[in-house]
Amino acid sequence: MAFRILFVLSLLGLTACQTTYSSDLLGYTTAEYVSENVYDITSQGNGLTPGKTIRDFVMLKSAETALDNGKTHFTIIKGTIANGWNGYVTAGTISATHMEVKIEIGDASLVKSAETDGEKVYDARLLYNKLAPLHKE
Repeated sequence: MAFRILFVLSLLGLTACQTTYSSDLLGYTTAEYVSENVYDITSQGNGLTPGKTIRDFVMLKSAETALDNGKTHFTIIKGTIANGWNGYVTAGTISATHMEVKIEIGDASLVKSAETDGEKVYDARLLYNKLAPLHKE
């Protein structure tokens, strides 16, 4: 009987927490290879995870993906970073607990071509240095 009570209390404790950046029972953030320099970034949280946190997770995973592949920048080519957080683009779909974007990673040449097309380009190192201390354990 004590085990059942402890088990129920531990489940209640899990559901009272918002999602962390690392994948766990409460959510996840992933980068999936699509094609050369193109990745799908997905973040899924529970109902207690604020939309701003999910946006941070997507941007952090995008920055990590670029840096892990030896690139310096990325641009969002499909999807959204919504609600005007720090001036990020607005379009597409977002809920408080789920966000998906497709990114292209690159270097200085990406910056020049994206600016010509009117796209927003993000400095991967700058974003990583800003967001990692807030969300990585």
